Amino acid sequence: MLCAGGAATAGPSYDPRKIVWAFDAAEIVAIATSLGFAAELTPAKAGGKFVTIKGGGVKFAAIPTACKSVGTGCVGLELQMNAGKAPQLTFEQINQFNLDWVFTQAYILNGEAHISRYEICDHGTGLGNIATNIGQFAGIAAKFQETVDRAEKRASIAEPVQPKS
Repeated sequence: MLCAGGAATAGPSYDPRKIVWAFDAAEIVAIATSLGFAAELTPAKAGGKFVTIKGGGVKFAAIPTACKSVGTGCVGLELQMNAGKAPQLTFEQINQFNLDWVFTQAYILNGEAHISRYEICDHGTGLGNIATNIGQFAGIAAKFQETVDRAEKRASIAEPVQPKS
């Protein structure tokens, strides 16, 4: 099991047993901060807010989704990270990563490598579970970034083809 990539803390600044019936961006900031991550509210293009989370070598977004109205009553939470351009990353590597880390989805879109995870709380979930999932996603996202970076390094250090004399 992966743990949060942020700094160690004495304990959560929230009650992990509290049942959440909808995802709230401000509460996600508090959870991420208690895990040792830097987190801030970011305005969304369509209205509402999402959370930008940094730590453990990665930067990712926590986006409340499936909302009753813009930014309120959201029963879904999309965790997603863009790992950047990845022309050397193969579909076989993506498929293997998806097999190794079944609760996330890695994919390539427009030449960029992404990873995502979807959380739901439509029948309630504990704040502690949300914190665990955010921490685990950060660890898996860091592993994915390493996979992307390794693919690029392998491609860049290949020996040049020697011309025939």
